[in-house]
Amino acid sequence: MKNIKKYKKIIIVFILLVVLIPTIKFLSLSFKYDIKTTFKLMGANVNNNVIFKPYSKTFKKMFNSKYYKDKYIDEYFKIDYYERKDFLININNLLDIGYNHKEINLIYKKFSNEQINFIINMDYINNISDFLEKDFKVSNLKEYY
Repeated sequence: MKNIKKYKKIIIVFILLVVLIPTIKFLSLSFKYDIKTTFKLMGANVNNNVIFKPYSKTFKKMFNSKYYKDKYIDEYFKIDYYERKDFLININNLLDIGYNHKEINLIYKKFSNEQINFIINMDYINNISDFLEKDFKVSNLKEYY
């Protein structure tokens, strides 16, 4: 009789864990993201750390687009969102070239879309942050590196 009660307790604890963990994950995500994004995150094989990260419009837009790349998930959370043409595509292009979130934020803060396209068509520029702190013409960028 004791064994049956012990097994019942184990089964109840197991059922509670199976129900509670997804519910907690769902609720914590739904406070930050809309229902569509929350359900998509629940169904995707996305790093559970998303729950603990602050809301990111860049991540949300990227995750709900066809351009999302799982390998850049941490960077998406740190990149400021700009309502610009081809923003999501350009973010991935800059990440593919080798720029990090700090450099991308500076690039978007300083440059127009045309200038960003110019940078995307070049190789990675070491110390671009140093150049971005100065006043210079993007068209002369090749001279700087």
